Amino acid sequence: MARLPGARQIARMTPQEIDETAARLEAEIAELSSEHGRTEQLFGQTTGVAAAFAASEFQMQLLQGSPRDQARKIDELRACVRQLDGEHDRRGGWARVVLTVDGDVTLAHRTLDCPAATGLERVRLPQWSGRPVDEIAEAAAGRACAACFPDLPYHLRARATRLLTPAESEQRQVTGVAPAASAAAPPLAFTNVEGQPLVTPDGQVLRTVDAAVDEYARHAAQIRWHDAHGRRSASAIEMQQVLCLYLLEAIAAHRGTSLEAQEQELERHVEARYRRDWG
Repeated sequence: MARLPGARQIARMTPQEIDETAARLEAEIAELSSEHGRTEQLFGQTTGVAAAFAASEFQMQLLQGSPRDQARKIDELRACVRQLDGEHDRRGGWARVVLTVDGDVTLAHRTLDCPAATGLERVRLPQWSGRPVDEIAEAAAGRACAACFPDLPYHLRARATRLLTPAESEQRQVTGVAPAASAAAPPLAFTNVEGQPLVTPDGQVLRTVDAAVDEYARHAAQIRWHDAHGRRSASAIEMQQVLCLYLLEAIAAHRGTSLEAQEQELERHVEARYRRDWG
């Protein structure tokens, strides 16, 4: 095992160097953990000198490091990874790329702390560390996590990803074939800007952009009528305005437009609804 970097050395590292080191150490942890499990099993099976001499050459190699020694090495590596991640936090953070693998679905995240990445196998891509978030999001494309990249236009999510696991990169270099489509995230359903289901205050889940447009137009038309006739309290109108903004943000993110442009585009829907319900 190579010498682990100390606090002073870590403080002089670049973001990419920090994440490259963390990725290397996590790979060592995975390898040692697998070896540790095999060694523990062998120690349970080979008790006594005679049994140890009867073990295969491969088993004898494993027995050169006791389970206790291996566990200590793993703890040292994990402590160093925590130190590296702590330096990331101390500097205020930078964009990172982490791929999570869940069956046939691989997602790209911009942070280790994304709730959608919890408990899943993960792969760091340190070569992307510190790059602009917009550049990472565009490269993620169909693998972009909706919670990490809520502003990525919907049409970009339909593109092939450029964020590959090391195994996929190696396969592509050898064969020239990109990962199968099944390895990317499934097409996004209509969600709010945080990637969560779009739910109205009365508990209705809006599953399509058309449903959200209709709901927006209904509330915006109602606000327009109350503003003109003063039939509702200011607080009630304010609540409806917040709801309209919530819907407008989701629609704009889904269509890849600005709020102002989307509001102008939806004006004809609001006017039509106003004439129908309040005209």
